[in-house]
Amino acid sequence: MAIVVFDDEPVYVHANRAAERLFGVEPGGLVGRKAGEFAQEPFDAHARMREILRGDRVTGRSQIVRPGGEIVHVAFGVVPNILPGLHVAAFRDVGEERRIEASLRSSEEMYAKIVLGSPFAMTVTRQSTGLFVAVNEAFLRLSGYWRTEVLGQSSAALGLWADRGERDRLAPVLGSKGRVSAARGNLITKSGEQKPVIAFFDVIEVQGEAMVVSTVIEPSLLEPRRGPGGAP
Repeated sequence: MAIVVFDDEPVYVHANRAAERLFGVEPGGLVGRKAGEFAQEPFDAHARMREILRGDRVTGRSQIVRPGGEIVHVAFGVVPNILPGLHVAAFRDVGEERRIEASLRSSEEMYAKIVLGSPFAMTVTRQSTGLFVAVNEAFLRLSGYWRTEVLGQSSAALGLWADRGERDRLAPVLGSKGRVSAARGNLITKSGEQKPVIAFFDVIEVQGEAMVVSTVIEPSLLEPRRGPGGAP
């Protein structure tokens, strides 16, 4: 955590090494500098100090401009008057959070286009626990379950596969190769009906966590459509 101590001017009178790295200065390079030197926008030091002194604690988000012009997005908290005329502030770089949020938005758009829009039944589970985190409408129609009945559950808990031994045999293959193609089995619906299916499993990484994307297809959907007289 980046920590600085400043006076009423406000001028920095102490900074830890994390703060110096965050502000982009050499060791000792913050002491004696005014806070406004690192502000992206026009900085009214006296107005900011009045705001700080009005409360017990001030928090928010801002930007730091490093000497080379690089802008760092930060979250901050200020505690006034730790000693008379001295105030402490803590800063945290939130740039990585912003990049993650942008990545998640992109991932959500991709998921909506690929998974939700797929005509085939698709699910996403955590590889570590086997719990469902997402399912599409085609899977709900195939299985007969409501979405709320599936999310947070595992296929084992729901009893989705007739041959549980086959599921257990496929798990090591998926773990070592990251993919299982054209596995045949019978899916048990909510009503107890068994439906022959062909399943494809792929391991992907989402924000550092392994997820399994499963595509479950009824064989009849792969058969060529035939026109009058049996012509394909």
